[in-house]
Amino acid sequence: MEPVYGRRYQAEHLRIPPGAAGAVSGKISYINSFKEKTVEATVEKKVLQKSNGKNIFHAVTENFLHAEFESEKKLKAGSVAMLKIISALEDSIKCGREEECSAELLK
Repeated sequence: MEPVYGRRYQAEHLRIPPGAAGAVSGKISYINSFKEKTVEATVEKKVLQKSNGKNIFHAVTENFLHAEFESEKKLKAGSVAMLKIISALEDSIKCGREEECSAELLK
């Protein structure tokens, strides 16, 4: 059985600022409440083109989640996309990166 670490341990050893561990777990819970739901999002930018021809994009959803998704389409910044939330990017959230969840492009 793995040991269970409290918020203080997380704050000291996982580089989460003191007092923020509750905020991090709250954000993850909030994102997970939208898992498998469809949301409207505004594409911010293309971040990377993979060797398989797919592009990785960042977008902000109508409920202010910062999502990352792949698409073969060429999407422009400012365009609207329908995304299905897949999961919270827990490591990204804990490290303070902008991307908070992974998503799948529907339209």
